[in-house]
Amino acid sequence: MELYEAIINDVLCFNLEQHVAFVVRIKAPAYQMFNEDTDAEFRKMDLTGVKLDVRYNEGKFTRFNLVCETKGSKSPYIVNLLVHYDLIEILELNLIMAEIKKNLSESTEDKAPYRVVTLDELEENFAGCKLVNRRVGIGYELVAARI
Repeated sequence: MELYEAIINDVLCFNLEQHVAFVVRIKAPAYQMFNEDTDAEFRKMDLTGVKLDVRYNEGKFTRFNLVCETKGSKSPYIVNLLVHYDLIEILELNLIMAEIKKNLSESTEDKAPYRVVTLDELEENFAGCKLVNRRVGIGYELVAARI
């Protein structure tokens, strides 16, 4: 048995003039155990009630929360990602380089089309960006394995 943590990837914003998009990779508070034989169909996790809530005002993020709503709960669980910064990774994606990598997928020695940036760097570049805040994928990251 292996324990996996859910990973959510959201495109937060993009700037077409600079040809960049910023992707937020979030470690969601959702865990699942799988066997090696578990079918991929059963590995799907419903995270439709989990969303990124962002507010930006006067050059700073005033809210950067992961909101987890459940059907049986009166109010959602909120994880303040400005405090729990260890749960997120911010990637600056070079859109031109990503397109080249997509077309030349056999070239693995080239530089990655993204780089990890800090929240401060995101704030510096956010003013010229268009907010998207759209989920682009959910995956799993191995947390622990039974030996």
